[in-house]
Amino acid sequence: MIGFGYPGIEWQYDLKVAAPDNSPIRRLLLGANIPIVHPLVNIETLKSDRVFYYGMPLNVPKLEASFVRAVAFVPSGAETS
Repeated sequence: MIGFGYPGIEWQYDLKVAAPDNSPIRRLLLGANIPIVHPLVNIETLKSDRVFYYGMPLNVPKLEASFVRAVAFVPSGAETS
């Protein structure tokens, strides 16, 4: 999983190029079954580089993408900075 902590992804879409070639990085990641979560906020406040991440999406039938409630738990014994 890849999480981003800034609003929007610059490489997400190039509107001057027709689909499906307008978002090659996004399609590459999703094609490799790597979920993308963005924008995440307050990730700079985490005290560890490794956390348990829980992304709880909205429960809407037939929806392929959703906002999530992102929650991070620092495991006990994790190295903190």
